Amino acid sequence: MCIAVCPFNCVNIPWGSQTAEDLQKKMVDYAEGVIKLMKNKMIYLNILQNITEECDCMSMAQKPMMADIGIIAGEDIVAVDQASFDLAEEFSNGKFNKINLVDKSVQTSYAEARKLGSKEYKIIDLD
Repeated sequence: MCIAVCPFNCVNIPWGSQTAEDLQKKMVDYAEGVIKLMKNKMIYLNILQNITEECDCMSMAQKPMMADIGIIAGEDIVAVDQASFDLAEEFSNGKFNKINLVDKSVQTSYAEARKLGSKEYKIIDLD
């Protein structure tokens, strides 16, 4: 959805010939280019707050579908994303993965296969 409403056309998708899986893999490929350019000197942050059923780029007010989870941080992009997906599924009582028909594991599985990181993680609560 973000691609459809982005005023800057950051990513151009030929809609008739691409799938959600293709898009997720392209996002990993783009991220891989940046990671290589930065020589792995990066940290990754996902802010899991005000998660709504529809894309937050839509121009309408929406109620969050779960309580705020917090910030996930780490040096492994795959682990950070996998932990974020898992926590969102847990905090939403199983509703997060049902939001749409996109298999959210494609992204982390492909990134792990490209050796960008591991889906294994350990959560350290700093609260």
